[in-house]
Amino acid sequence: MMNKKFIGSKLTYARNRAGLSMQDIADLICVKRQYVHKIENAKENKSFSEEQLSRISNELGVDIEYFFEEKPYSISNDRLHFRSVSIPNYVRERAKVYTEDVISVSIFVKNFIEPLDWSFRNLN
Repeated sequence: MMNKKFIGSKLTYARNRAGLSMQDIADLICVKRQYVHKIENAKENKSFSEEQLSRISNELGVDIEYFFEEKPYSISNDRLHFRSVSIPNYVRERAKVYTEDVISVSIFVKNFIEPLDWSFRNLN
């Protein structure tokens, strides 16, 4: 039988490493955040369905077996490299969009300031 406290702590560990909140996991599997909280903290006799656990493991970039193996935490794959500086793809995409927004605003400010003959560093 699966130790519920163990699966909860493994979920917390992998979720934090992936940069996801309990709400992100709850939204993914269509439950309330409190449900995820109760499982992570083994507060009640709650569990995930096989389908929910499969969706969570895919989102976290781990094999579903990760939750059932009673060995020290160790996760490494294309999306996550624990104990290193690896960023999930969705974070990279967000950063790219934010960077493009910052560049657009900077170019707007540059175009506004240039007619005033103030020196402004080339952003192009």
